[in-house]
Amino acid sequence: MKYPIVLVLLLTITNVSFCQLTVTARAGINISHMQRPKPEGVAVRQDNQVVHIGYHAGASVALPVSKNLSIQTGLFYSLKGLRDTTHLSSWSLGGPAYYKGYGYNFHYLELPVLIKAKLSDYIHLGVGPSLSYLVQVDEFLDEKKIGKRDLQLSKMDYGIVGELSYTKKRFEMGARYSYSLSSVRYERIGSNDPEFYNPYVEESIGKNRSVQFYVGYALIK
Repeated sequence: MKYPIVLVLLLTITNVSFCQLTVTARAGINISHMQRPKPEGVAVRQDNQVVHIGYHAGASVALPVSKNLSIQTGLFYSLKGLRDTTHLSSWSLGGPAYYKGYGYNFHYLELPVLIKAKLSDYIHLGVGPSLSYLVQVDEFLDEKKIGKRDLQLSKMDYGIVGELSYTKKRFEMGARYSYSLSSVRYERIGSNDPEFYNPYVEESIGKNRSVQFYVGYALIK
């Protein structure tokens, strides 16, 4: 007799949870840069970065756990990267050359998990970890995309995100800050930082930092 009761309770909880589930389609812009390391043996590194403009799109899923708290996750495509105006000479592409700058586009799939607090009827504040997978890398010299090279960059990126959002009925808008704790690294010796090319040392490009502004619409609420 107890098993049908347990089954009914599970089905009731599942039905309530599904009814409270909110699925929101979101898209917006990324404004990103990187925290750059100082290569081994280099006393000073000039940071000539300019902001990298990208975009993101995906869907978030939120489930309330109390009156003022909810858990939110989702899956997003996100374009981050680096733009640096440092003039450099490079042998890394097979011969001597002179360039007025370089950069990268990093194409990520992101999976954040946030605890969100309801500050008012419309304002929510969230914070939590995020895990990203690097799907593709575009490399630029003089703002021109160059042919594919086997850069063998680290695929996984993890960090912390904070979000402030405004929600009214089915519409949502907000801002999110992403702070990576891991570095985007060259995983093959000899495929290195174009400013300080060293064929004998494994180097790091840096850690991602980005601000996102987005709008969203609740598909299920």
